Amino acid sequence: STGKTMYMMAATWELLEGAVPGVRTRLIDEESDRAYSKHWKPDFESGRVREKTVRPFPDAFLLAIRRGVGLPMSVYLYDPAGEALLNEADLDAHRFRNYFDGLALLIDPLSLPSLATRYRELGGPDLTPTTSRAPPEETVTRVVNLLERLGKLSRRRGSRQRIAIV
Repeated sequence: STGKTMYMMAATWELLEGAVPGVRTRLIDEESDRAYSKHWKPDFESGRVREKTVRPFPDAFLLAIRRGVGLPMSVYLYDPAGEALLNEADLDAHRFRNYFDGLALLIDPLSLPSLATRYRELGGPDLTPTTSRAPPEETVTRVVNLLERLGKLSRRRGSRQRIAIV
């Protein structure tokens, strides 16, 4: 419940609707184009919040992005359920791990008990039912371990891939 789906929807909308100057973007496959036009775009533009991703292996959007002239690059936007990251064996089943050049890992700040308690003390609602119970540091450790095993991350050499933890 960190907002991964909404983040992906906003990023896709920004790219496809021309909100990023000098960048042209299109969906590569017809199925994604239909899903975007029929569901994602109307939901986003109306302010409707998408349901929580529950499928561990959901569909993804494959975008072709071109800046100026030259060859387009492909961006694969993949939105697995957060529960798909609960153990390293589950991570191994996701094929994205072999092909990525960048990774954004969104962490629910309310999964930090001290922050959730302080949030409630300041008058925020109790979001416990929708908050991840997985400690963020364990999720980050699992992803780091996977990247090290795949040779995409080294304590000496760092990483060739861009990794953001949000």
